[in-house]
Amino acid sequence: MDKKKVFQKDLDDIMSLSFGRYAKYIIQERALPDIRDGLKPVQRRVLYGMYNLGLYYNKSYRKSAATVGEVIGKFHPHGDSSIYEALVRMTQSWKNNIPLIDMQGNNGSIDGDNAAAMRYTEARLSHYGNLMLENINKETVNFVNNFDDSEVEPTILPSLLPNLLVNGSTGIAAGYATNIPPFNLKELIDVIIHRIDSPNCKLESILKLMPGPDFPTGGIILDDDGIKNAYLTGKGKIVIRAKIVNENDQLVVTDIPFETNKASIIRSIEEILEANKLPQLEEVRDESDRFGIRVVLQTNTKDEKVLATIKNYLYKYTQLQINYSFNNVVIDQKKPIQMSIFNYLDSYLNHAYTILRNAISFDLKKDQKRLEVINGLIKATSIIDQIILIIKKSKDKQDAINNLINKYQFSAIQAEAIVSLRLYRLTNTDILALKEEKKSLDTNIKQYQLLLKDQNALNDHLKEILRSYKKLFNTKRRSTIGGNIEKLVINEASIIEKKELYLVSSVDGLIKTIAYDQNKQLNPTSLKIKQDDYLSDLIKVSSLNKVAFITNYGNVVVINAHKIKQAKPREIGMDINELTTIKDNEKIVKLVELSDQNDRIVLVSKYGMIKQISVNDLVNIKSTKPTTCMSLKDDDELVCANLISDPNAELIIITKNAYALRFFINEVNLTGLKSMGVRAIKLKTNDQVIGFDQIKNSIDQLVLVKNKQIKKLKVSLIENQSRANQGKSLGLGKDKKPLVNGYLLNTKKAALYGFNRDNELVNLELNQIMVGNLSSEYHNW
Repeated sequence: MDKKKVFQKDLDDIMSLSFGRYAKYIIQERALPDIRDGLKPVQRRVLYGMYNLGLYYNKSYRKSAATVGEVIGKFHPHGDSSIYEALVRMTQSWKNNIPLIDMQGNNGSIDGDNAAAMRYTEARLSHYGNLMLENINKETVNFVNNFDDSEVEPTILPSLLPNLLVNGSTGIAAGYATNIPPFNLKELIDVIIHRIDSPNCKLESILKLMPGPDFPTGGIILDDDGIKNAYLTGKGKIVIRAKIVNENDQLVVTDIPFETNKASIIRSIEEILEANKLPQLEEVRDESDRFGIRVVLQTNTKDEKVLATIKNYLYKYTQLQINYSFNNVVIDQKKPIQMSIFNYLDSYLNHAYTILRNAISFDLKKDQKRLEVINGLIKATSIIDQIILIIKKSKDKQDAINNLINKYQFSAIQAEAIVSLRLYRLTNTDILALKEEKKSLDTNIKQYQLLLKDQNALNDHLKEILRSYKKLFNTKRRSTIGGNIEKLVINEASIIEKKELYLVSSVDGLIKTIAYDQNKQLNPTSLKIKQDDYLSDLIKVSSLNKVAFITNYGNVVVINAHKIKQAKPREIGMDINELTTIKDNEKIVKLVELSDQNDRIVLVSKYGMIKQISVNDLVNIKSTKPTTCMSLKDDDELVCANLISDPNAELIIITKNAYALRFFINEVNLTGLKSMGVRAIKLKTNDQVIGFDQIKNSIDQLVLVKNKQIKKLKVSLIENQSRANQGKSLGLGKDKKPLVNGYLLNTKKAALYGFNRDNELVNLELNQIMVGNLSSEYHNW
């Protein structure tokens, strides 16, 4: 018994060596196509397996399972599902400009439906796929042993069809990926012929003949220099846009971008419809059939500008427009390369010349051998009586052959043909046929010899073959080259339904809009608030305007009002983080509708800093990410913000310890978003600002709120001072508990609301509370 040996090796060395082998296999034998026939190994094996089974384009279909079994058993010892998937993909007209396989049965759909199981479908080679294997039995390509040396398989297919660019390819290998778009066969053949005629042709002449890819799903190609770069370097970017045509008040999608899913696109449009993001869009109908794609978008308008805006919106927010990147990585001489158009054309021509020369050489040898036989038979007809006599006297067939060679100098091949000849062939009719065949063979041999000797003749022969393909597969261009890539401009005002809404926010960032009813005032007590959360603000807004969400961190988030989900009063609403990203402990302090760009917003911090910013600065914020609107010290936070229209407005600031300061806002200069501001009020130890408001009338009443207690004062009791003063004490009452808020009541504020012990928002009955003075006590509510 042999003793087992144990080798000790570094794991790094083992991993490096093993992964290197694996990567090489993946690159060469699985994921990347060969530059010559445009096929990956599994695709090549499927086609060759079907050829072996006699599944030609003009023969009967056969179960796909038979093909998969042939391929697994002889050429590709991997899973049946991967082989069947490769087979199915080669049948799909929305993924291939010209499918290589013709399938009968369910081969999937552009909606992403899977193909039927292989036991149900039947397949055969398409005419195009059959041509990929033409001349394979003429010693045109090399064959190698299969995985168990029981069969041989071709290393490449002898295709003269430029399949790599006709159908494109996509795949991911170890360290490499490929994404080659499909092109139009007629245009590609024109380019190849042009390259034959002008070996040093320039890129500009190629672009005129083949301006870009041609996708099986059509679409509009937008391009700056992506196609040109891809032709030069193998890398480039383009935009593919669906074709949408106007039909009165309907938008009809007739093409979609390559490699997109029609059903997914329709679902994304339906989501936009359900969210009411396009109020003019009423319905989406899929009227597609076997004749093509037709997705109808029913609108309620015929306005061309509105329809154009709807198109742009759908292009931007659905896969009706996608970015497509060229990455032309292929296997060339067993190595991955980044392929330019010139690499491809030269490799194709080298391959085509090799295949043609090999096929012509095979036919030449075959015809020369046949001519030798025909010459022998013709010679034999002139001495047929002597030949019959020799054959009669011979011992056996081999003796007859030897006697003919020795007596009349026939070659071995000729003698074999003579002794195997049936006597009826010696009639006058058959002798004439032999002479006609000799004439034809002489002509063919001369033509073959010319093609092998004269490169120009070979070029003309290749061009003739290519033109026959062009005629056979009369493929019209499906994709339109639509000009430069353009920025999608969406005039949201034209597509947003103008309506008045209530906007509600909670401290913890739950937001919603509620339909405004001019005949019915919204009662805040009807609003649903989560446990341990509180209502932070409630304002009326227009769906056309932007809204500023101001937070305690001195940040502002600007959101279009129509993007906030509409809900019912008793529904919680959506989290603001669905539209932006705020920090965990960041709270919403104030909502401000940005309707008048001449207005200002006044911001006040807990430690008494104040600043004014322009609404215009907030309107110009394009991002939905939080933006600093007031810089704060580490332990400070923003506690209140209000919209101010009057540049000479008078403000009143209230502190926790019941101090109030009146001053004019014109003492505070308008500043940029990043500034910290100036001192608003001089605070005593352990005091802080809880709020401020604008005094609009001398009869305004000031409401001071403690925990379950309230007090009303005339604002006229507090004299105006300049900012940065300490202000006037309003009294905390006997319990000395601090205030939690302070409000002004004017003609627009008829009521206040607070939370009871069950965290329910209730109406504070202010009319039952008498207006007091500075020394008055607080009343329970």
